[in-house]
Amino acid sequence: MKRALKWFSLVSAGLVLLAGALLAHTWYMKPVSIEWFYARVFLRFALDDPELLKYPIAYFSEPGGWSPNDKEVAGFRNYFLKGGFVIFDDFGEMRGFDQGDWLNTVTQMQRVLPGYQLVRLEASHPIFHAFYDISLDVISRTYRGIPAYYGIFENNDPKRRLLAILNYNNDIGEYWEFSDEGFDPIAITNEAYKLGVNYLVYALTH
Repeated sequence: MKRALKWFSLVSAGLVLLAGALLAHTWYMKPVSIEWFYARVFLRFALDDPELLKYPIAYFSEPGGWSPNDKEVAGFRNYFLKGGFVIFDDFGEMRGFDQGDWLNTVTQMQRVLPGYQLVRLEASHPIFHAFYDISLDVISRTYRGIPAYYGIFENNDPKRRLLAILNYNNDIGEYWEFSDEGFDPIAITNEAYKLGVNYLVYALTH
């Protein structure tokens, strides 16, 4: 049976959200949360589904648990090559020592885009200034470790199109999700929203 990943569509932004692990965080959904809003437009696709190409931006949660089959790998490659942009989030170390998330994400992306490299992005990169001027020091540490941001560029050339951004040791989606509950400091939650806005603006204008 073809493995399906979880997808949500936010049509107004041309954005698709998906989860690399099949465990959905539905047990804490509340009517006031952003998770509740996503659930209202819930869709499910395999990565080789042509419908994927209708969405220029995808948010990929928990790629550390991702194990696509060959058809999904080919479908995801096609998405990138036809102009798709992907935000990888909610992965990295656990308690400071487990590198499994990183290794699996890199391994699977080498299947999707063989030979492509992950390049660490400096704070001066335009994606962090596409709408807001973001200081990466605000989110200085998470439950996973010290955040770092990596990019995948077309033909491994930083001067060409950015295909994906990887929020390593970070989980900006969690800041969005719990923003109405005081789960994290307001300054950090605000910065997470700014990152999301910048990612969307950058991807839609480059």
